[in-house]
Amino acid sequence: QTQYAPYQILPVCGKYQDWLLPNPAEYYCCLFRAMGRLAAWDKLGRYDEFFGVAPTWGEDEYIRHMQASKKPISAKTLESQRRAVAGVIDCGLDYMRTVVPTMVPPALLEEGVLERVKGELLEMCPFFSAMSGQYQLNSPDYVAAMHANLQADNAFFWRDEYDELDCGVLDW
Repeated sequence: QTQYAPYQILPVCGKYQDWLLPNPAEYYCCLFRAMGRLAAWDKLGRYDEFFGVAPTWGEDEYIRHMQASKKPISAKTLESQRRAVAGVIDCGLDYMRTVVPTMVPPALLEEGVLERVKGELLEMCPFFSAMSGQYQLNSPDYVAAMHANLQADNAFFWRDEYDELDCGVLDW
């Protein structure tokens, strides 16, 4: 195994190749810490020069806005969404079973478990847009600038003198 000096940039992985990392969970915990820092810096006003001061709103204003903008979803749209989500889930389940089964907790690969997960996700799919577009915006406390799709191929990593993994963020 190659040894790297503290603060030396580690080799990068390609898009969708994070399963090749030596310890993917360690890298993703590092990425989540970076996401937290980005959001915290926004809350501290570090981006105000670029984005302007973050807007604020109260509960009453939020409810009025949501009621005015909420539109019913047609049965045709719901069925189309359900088929699309099922297709994505099926690809993911196949990937878990055939490409990276050693990275999947064994309990998930037990008979029927992934099918139950799929069923629950399909039951939830009509509410995905409400969860991401409405609930997450119900308070300015939950809104901050950060990388919304931060994956291992959008960052660079190094270890410090204590062998702790850290990262910088690209592409946002």
